Amino acid sequence: MTQTKKFTGVLPTATEIVATDTMPAPALSTSLEYKGFNRGLNQVLHVDYSNVIGELREALGITSRSGLSAYRNGQVRLRADQAARVQQVFNSRGITEIWDA
Repeated sequence: MTQTKKFTGVLPTATEIVATDTMPAPALSTSLEYKGFNRGLNQVLHVDYSNVIGELREALGITSRSGLSAYRNGQVRLRADQAARVQQVFNSRGITEIWDA
């Protein structure tokens, strides 16, 4: 049985971690909310690109370029309703492979 320690505001040293580390590393998440949609954007025709960007901004409720790039690169977690709206934008253009691997 492993014991958990209450956080006291002081971080343990590397030696203490190695000496007492019995917990396995957390598993990496593979859910869609951590994945970007660069794969979908790469399939958009050049003629439609600015329209798609506008639709994605509207679907995500953002106005800035940096906000869109954070979602596009998977740095910001997509909620389920946002992911569905992003998928609709791409599906309306016949793009089905949207999410980055």
